[in-house]
Amino acid sequence: TLTADYQIRMQIPRAPLRCRPSNEPDEDVLTGLARAETVALIIVVTIAVLTLGLWFLSRLAPIASSIWSGMVANTTVGMLLTAVGLALSTERRSQRQLRLSKAAALGVLVLGVLTLVEYAAHASPGLDTWLPADYASQYPGRSSPQTAFAFTLLGLSLLLMRERKSWRSMLADALALVLAAFVLMMIGGYLYGA
Repeated sequence: TLTADYQIRMQIPRAPLRCRPSNEPDEDVLTGLARAETVALIIVVTIAVLTLGLWFLSRLAPIASSIWSGMVANTTVGMLLTAVGLALSTERRSQRQLRLSKAAALGVLVLGVLTLVEYAAHASPGLDTWLPADYASQYPGRSSPQTAFAFTLLGLSLLLMRERKSWRSMLADALALVLAAFVLMMIGGYLYGA
């Protein structure tokens, strides 16, 4: 015999559950992430363009906040190339756009590696001053070693991220994890003044 509780529960209409195999992505989540990515890329490009504008239009620098003019021009170019590389590497892109994405990734990688080499070799092949530089600093125009390391990881990740089911795709995933851990460590250091 059925209990009264069970009979009452059986009479309550229930909303149908969307049954989806666990290996299929949720389209709503993917759409939200795509929108968030677009907004983030727009923010990065806007910051990079405004900062580069301050470097090339030095008369505007005194008007701007110190946070805008404090970024090195090479770092700004690296940010811009990274944003372009990410924007052009998404799904449903033409072969030309994918090649441009790879070129931007290669630019980020070269910028990061050359800056790390400059620090390691205590020499400057001129990468520091190819754009306007702040000659008041110890290394005018040179990105920090942390930024150069991040650009190296980003460039490698961008170059390998479109690979499918190979050791290169696993390397891209590992590099992305290392980059995420590095960024979290840098944010923590910044927040605590370390």
